[in-house]
Amino acid sequence: LINSIEFPNNKNIGVMINGSEYLDKSNSCKAIKENFVDSKISKISFVRIAIDLLRAPESKVLVDELHGMGYQVMLNLMQANLRTSNEIIKTAKIIQRWNKVEVLYFADSLGSMNSKSVQKFCKSLKVSWKGKIGFHAHNNQNLALSNAIAAINHGCQFCDSTILGMGRGAGNAQTENLLFQSGGFYESSSMLNALTKFNKLKEKFKWGPNIFYQIASQENVHPTYVQRMLSDKRYSKDQVLRTLNTLKKIESTSYNEENM
Repeated sequence: LINSIEFPNNKNIGVMINGSEYLDKSNSCKAIKENFVDSKISKISFVRIAIDLLRAPESKVLVDELHGMGYQVMLNLMQANLRTSNEIIKTAKIIQRWNKVEVLYFADSLGSMNSKSVQKFCKSLKVSWKGKIGFHAHNNQNLALSNAIAAINHGCQFCDSTILGMGRGAGNAQTENLLFQSGGFYESSSMLNALTKFNKLKEKFKWGPNIFYQIASQENVHPTYVQRMLSDKRYSKDQVLRTLNTLKKIESTSYNEENM
């Protein structure tokens, strides 16, 4: 797929992988080699590993393998808002010792963070992490934009965004809104063309925040539960609400088919 796409020469292209899928295989290094070629003959230049913060130290084997193949390696710490400052500091200290991770990201996986908690996470991360920081926002509470701006203001050099916030479920921080904030929107006529095309996609796939994603984020319920119910016509809105009230009473920070 990647080889079939014509990318601009002046852009760095990367992919993100689910770290746990590789770590749970019997041979993690072999799994990496099955999916990646040496960076010298690849169109991509960086790989980002998404991993739960508490499992991040296990990802060293993946970092070593990808770094050895010549890729810039980034680590994306998920479930960020569920962890204590001590857990963040300890994990970042371990990753710092490897000296192979280019950017350490944190993700608001449940969409439950606000500007204050973003600032707190950045502060904790900087205690033991001396490299570049990145942030990945989710828009469950309509706070993705303000959280992204807070992250930038508190030292994040990398900040994810998508056109019209395109993303699974409640979506992400909107590229066009970040451009407005920086005054760069009017310099890009291609953005206006993209907005027209992405509007059609949004009508079809219906991503974006709503009251159910907001409730789920406040109760630390994984948004995939909401997405699954809203895409199934058998569930009424009242049933979705009642299901969320049940899920908040049990461990549901990760999606579990049995819980569903």
